Amino acid sequence: MVCPVCYAHCENSTTKRWGVYVKNDPEALINIPCTIMDSLKHVAGRSFNFKADGNRYVLDVYRGHNTTVMGDNDWVKFVTDFSLGAGSYVVFDTSKRTTEAYVVHLGFGDFANDGESDEDVEGEGAGVEVFNIESDEDDHEEGDAQEVVYTQGCVLSGVEESLLDVVLANNDGYIGSFFIHRLTTTNITKKIVEIPRKVAQQLNLPPVGVAGIHLEAGECMKVAYHTNCDGRMVFNNRWGGFATQTNLEEGDAVVFSFKPSNRGSMNIICVVHILRMPVV
Repeated sequence: MVCPVCYAHCENSTTKRWGVYVKNDPEALINIPCTIMDSLKHVAGRSFNFKADGNRYVLDVYRGHNTTVMGDNDWVKFVTDFSLGAGSYVVFDTSKRTTEAYVVHLGFGDFANDGESDEDVEGEGAGVEVFNIESDEDDHEEGDAQEVVYTQGCVLSGVEESLLDVVLANNDGYIGSFFIHRLTTTNITKKIVEIPRKVAQQLNLPPVGVAGIHLEAGECMKVAYHTNCDGRMVFNNRWGGFATQTNLEEGDAVVFSFKPSNRGSMNIICVVHILRMPVV
């Protein structure tokens, strides 16, 4: 939601990490979130310097009574260098000696008919093997207004935290908690993944069924699931096909989020976001 004071998306901004959306006109000045204006005075002065992919950019800063904007030639150059279109999201990390900018290419589009594919699903619960997840995948909670659950021992880098902020800020339509997990060998080579009991219970699903899984704004794939004896939700081995198709890799930090399904053939929609910077 756009703030009526600064005309920016300021509700999820912090003094160390904040973002702006690229407008239709690359020459347009960008509004600074009002929640970080005071801190920006100490960081920026009359100009704002940042690095992106090894290049340095200097933006002019213009302060008004209620709003602060910045831009000019280097902003146009930055938009051009990274081939950004309207709606692209740029995150600025001011926690370092020199501010760094990250271009975020995350899709949040909905799908007509839940993006259902014509592919058949292995029988619901038929021929499903039960595996024991490795001990390093036990989940734990971190109290957060966004209802985020992390895998035990999962620590995100600064870039991954920035990308996670974007995912959490675009949470319309999601239900239950977000599950943050770093993919292991088990998830990739054994082609299974488990959703923690806390997250699974919030979805109020039948113990056996079908989930429609898609990567951000990608194609949806049907994957059967069952509920383990400990309450965890386990995707069957078709998860491996999804991981291969979407180029998921061991070590990737990912976000599992869920939306209700309006199709009888799928009990739930699982949206997966990779917290990985795109190759420019």
